[in-house]
Amino acid sequence: MDGADPAICPFWAEREGKTAEIWNTPLARRAPGPFHGLVEVGGNCMTRTLLLATLSLLVGGEFAQAGLEQALETKILAKSTAAWNGRAYDKYGDGRPELTVARVTIPAHTRLPWHTHPMPNVGYILSGHITVEDRATGRKKLFRAGEAIPEQVNAAHRGSTDNEAVVILVTYAGVAGQPRSVPVGP
Repeated sequence: MDGADPAICPFWAEREGKTAEIWNTPLARRAPGPFHGLVEVGGNCMTRTLLLATLSLLVGGEFAQAGLEQALETKILAKSTAAWNGRAYDKYGDGRPELTVARVTIPAHTRLPWHTHPMPNVGYILSGHITVEDRATGRKKLFRAGEAIPEQVNAAHRGSTDNEAVVILVTYAGVAGQPRSVPVGP
C-alpha cells in the first residue's frame, strides 16, 4: 500500500490478512459504540478509519442502506427558490445562521397587520386555511391544510382568516439575533 505499518493502520492490516496481529498489540484497542469492530490506534490512520467508516455508512454502505430504504419515507413539503407570488429569494444575511421552527395559531376572523420577514421562511398549514395578500400588488392567494407557503422576504404582506382558525408550522432560516417579523406602517 503506501508503506503503512500494520500495527498503525487496521485497514492495511486487514487487507493483508494480519488482523489478528493487530488485535493483540498493546497499542491497539477496540473502538467503542458502533465502531466496535475497528482498531483504534491513534494518529493519522484513526482519522482515516473513522472517515472511511462514516462515509461507508452515509454514502455507499449497502448493509446500512438495505433496511433503511424500506423503512424511511420522505415527502418534500416545500422546496422553492421564490416566494408564493414568484418573487425570487436573494441571499441569506451575514452572521451566524439560526433556524427557528414555530407553531403559529391564528384565530378565526383575524387579519394580521402588514409585516415583512427579513429572512426566508416557509409555513406548512396543519389545519384550517389562510389568505395571504401582497401589499405592493394586491395579489391574494388561499392556502389550505396540507399546503406549504414559501413566504416573501423583505416585502410587505399579511394574512387573514375567515370562519376558522389556522395552525401553521413555520420554519425560519435566519441569522442569530434577527427578528422573525417586522411590522410595516399603514
